[in-house]
Amino acid sequence: GQWTLIDTQSWLKDLSSKLPKGVQFWKGIWPDYKTMTAETGLYKPADANCCPTGGKVLIHLGLEGHKIVLKNVAIEPATEHTGR
Repeated sequence: GQWTLIDTQSWLKDLSSKLPKGVQFWKGIWPDYKTMTAETGLYKPADANCCPTGGKVLIHLGLEGHKIVLKNVAIEPATEHTGR
């Protein structure tokens, strides 16, 4: 019956290490804690801030102790028309 602090940030460092060379996530990622999923566009170095062209990453999270952890990462390649 009391509030507990949860580490909701350290999984982002783990995510960076799982991405292919040459792509990054630049914007904040807003997980859906009800489904423990998230997704975000992937940016290449020459991309404009508005327009990621490196595809997207689909993320599955979990709760271990008092920490949100990365469970699974799937990279979805960019489509010709949108880059995402």
